[in-house]
Amino acid sequence: MIERLIQTKDLKIRYKIEQCKFGKLLVAATDRGVCYMGFTEDLQEIFGRFPDADFSDDLRDYSTEKLHLKGTDFQVSVWEELLKIPCGKTLTYKELAVRVGREKAVRAVGSAVGKNPVSPFIPCHRVVGSGGSLGGYYWGLELKKRLLEDEK
Repeated sequence: MIERLIQTKDLKIRYKIEQCKFGKLLVAATDRGVCYMGFTEDLQEIFGRFPDADFSDDLRDYSTEKLHLKGTDFQVSVWEELLKIPCGKTLTYKELAVRVGREKAVRAVGSAVGKNPVSPFIPCHRVVGSGGSLGGYYWGLELKKRLLEDEK
């Protein structure tokens, strides 16, 4: 499902901004799959992530069955594990670290969670702190709360 995007020079990326129940959603895709999805309409999000790419605003349809993501092998392994967390359930950063076989690398796992480039699809909002705290969320804790509530 996740193909690692390695070369970004001369990459062709199509994008669109659409409305979802949580606000604006920016979606970008290469010819191999979705490469970015975020709760924003700020194009700097994708321009900054793919500075050498060629952009056009003609993305019409996309499928999240294929993801073409820029990240390390470790990050991709964390993102693949996030996809296994059932809707309505949460997991702690420590539990996630154990699941990816890096039980002592809780901070590195947390960093990989935070770099998730398709957070509306790969459910990083389902990862919480061991002490019951929400932890963090790139799009803000209020949105993380709303996402978790919506899944109940």
